[in-house]
Amino acid sequence: MSVLSRAVQLAFVALGLCLFFSNLVAAQPIAGPSLGVSVKAVEGVCRASKPCELEVTVRNTNTKKPATVLTWNTPLDAYADQLGVFEVRDSKGAVVPLDFIQIRRITPPPASDLVEIKAASSVKVKVALETLSRAELPAGTKYTVTATGWWQAVWDQPKQQVVDTHLQELSGAFSGNFNSNSVQVTKMMMMDGPTTGSLPRSQRSTTNYALYVPGLDDAGPKILLIMATPVIDSHVHLWTASQLDMLAWHSPSNPLGSQHSVEEYLDAAVSYPPAKYCLKGFIYIETDRKSSLSPHDWTHVLEEISFISRIACGTPVEGEGHISSDKELCLAIIPWAPIPLGPEGLELYMAKVQDKTKNMGGDAWEKVKGVRYLLQDKPSGTMLEEGFIRGLQWLGQRGLTFDLGVDARRGGLHQLEETVELAGRLYQHGSQVKLILNHLCKPNLRISPSETCSHQEFIDWKRHITSLSAHPCIYMKLSGLFSELLPLPAEEAGQGDTYQASTIVNVIQPWTDVIFDTFGAARIMFGSDWPVCNIGGHRSWTRWMRVVELLLEKRGLSDDDKNNIWHLTAQRAYSISPS
Repeated sequence: MSVLSRAVQLAFVALGLCLFFSNLVAAQPIAGPSLGVSVKAVEGVCRASKPCELEVTVRNTNTKKPATVLTWNTPLDAYADQLGVFEVRDSKGAVVPLDFIQIRRITPPPASDLVEIKAASSVKVKVALETLSRAELPAGTKYTVTATGWWQAVWDQPKQQVVDTHLQELSGAFSGNFNSNSVQVTKMMMMDGPTTGSLPRSQRSTTNYALYVPGLDDAGPKILLIMATPVIDSHVHLWTASQLDMLAWHSPSNPLGSQHSVEEYLDAAVSYPPAKYCLKGFIYIETDRKSSLSPHDWTHVLEEISFISRIACGTPVEGEGHISSDKELCLAIIPWAPIPLGPEGLELYMAKVQDKTKNMGGDAWEKVKGVRYLLQDKPSGTMLEEGFIRGLQWLGQRGLTFDLGVDARRGGLHQLEETVELAGRLYQHGSQVKLILNHLCKPNLRISPSETCSHQEFIDWKRHITSLSAHPCIYMKLSGLFSELLPLPAEEAGQGDTYQASTIVNVIQPWTDVIFDTFGAARIMFGSDWPVCNIGGHRSWTRWMRVVELLLEKRGLSDDDKNNIWHLTAQRAYSISPS
């Protein structure tokens, strides 16, 4: 066994590492490759001593041209099982969380990582599902296995014609999703003792490690094993099915009218290909429950505190969609608060919040890092009232943040004008409260991209954003823009994730360029706005990740700047302790 393969095996079995795989330059999304993937079970019983075995067939459906496939992170990869190419689901259709390694490979790939498939022909490989076989799962349980992921680069020409210039930048290649049929396997005897390879979600560590592999030099494989990029999702909403009637916006026809729990969130957040990011955790944002400024109407918002405290403290209730270890993912809580009542009303309300969190017997109160009071639907002038400004000053004195949500498109640019005036009043008197602007203040992304930069609405929005960025205590969330977009044309909706992400980037880049130019990466944070990001048809957590990734690539940001946006800015803004 080579030094590399032994090191990878030890990393996977002994440490359960979460490392990442990434091409330095992605293939151009010209069209989907003409490849099909099918799997069948050769050995359908998984034992610790003898893994399940699959036969995987990759067929070139093009009858005229060969296909040269880069095997990285595909079923043809020697590490396909360990890289998570094979998705495992239980009898209820839920993804079974299994640990996997992730490898960053540096271009150009060696010739050994290219496989040519003749026109109308196929190649077959056998894969042992060691990951599933080692997992501590109930004996006798049946699971379905599917090969799913992303073709990094496929050239429609013979292997010998794929030259170094193609390989260095993966140019001239097709890319796209692959999804095979599903096969059923049975997990038998578990291992005698606990493993650190594949564990149920309740037992998995979220820690990421770097791995030094000795013996690699210029003559060896061009592979580096390094840490995944941590991601803090700064804007997540959660609720249970039983809480729908408590939500102010809920109606029977609302597309979000079902349970959206940690379980559903994680199903969405771990499906992004290629897997070069590792979710460090999320910041819970209040969900606009029925309430008013009267203490008699605080029942639903205080029940929300109890709900998120159960998640934050690891005290799950059956049916709520979370488990005890999910407390590590809940990094901060931003509840609703009656800011217009000023310091006196906030003292009363926050005391009730503290009581609710302490009833859980954990550290949920320490995770309350700020509050939100939506302004996008409030009367003009609300944020400029004396009580409101004094309420924000009170937050700053206690080290609490304020998530500020206005809507420049639906509510009008006057909401942004008031925000600029609010900031001026706050900071001229020495307040240190951190204002965290949600969703770029919801600009009008429905302006034609060809007219955006000269449109008066864009010019006014840019002027207000520039004014706000002058205050160092104000931060911006790169989030929530799917809700502001027009639906994609039908002919584009079927072109695949990368194609649609590129289309979306072209629409929003003039707006995001403004926040990069004004706030800078040190005051911009990634947020998914999950599950609201799912409303626009195929739009989703994974697509927003891809959009942000493309935006950062097009800006040419440094690794330090990218790390700020993916996790460090949120960590600083919300005073989250590094872990």
